[in-house]
Amino acid sequence: MNDSEIIQRIIGVLTEAGEYKRSLLEDPEREDDSHDSAFNSLLGDVLRTEITVPPGASLQDIGALVGREMGPVIYRVFGAFALAFHELAEEHDRHDPEVSSAEVLRRLALKAEEL
Repeated sequence: MNDSEIIQRIIGVLTEAGEYKRSLLEDPEREDDSHDSAFNSLLGDVLRTEITVPPGASLQDIGALVGREMGPVIYRVFGAFALAFHELAEEHDRHDPEVSSAEVLRRLALKAEEL
């Protein structure tokens, strides 16, 4: 999967997450786990990597091997999420200069501390 395809899929994940959040605001009692289908599909496609483990490999060897093989893929996915967020943040800041994206992040960090 190339970078363009990853970014397109991440846009789908973000769109689906927004739609799910709006539906929860409309009906907080809703119990539907279909909101994560785009995310599960992205992970399934991106993380589908065949790793050959040599016979007799220790758990540490296997961990290192998985890290070497999956690290670049995970890095690409996180980078694409960061790029999508940055684009959204710039657009937000252009249209709502009173509440910057940095302020939104600060509020989210404070909410996370309460969890």
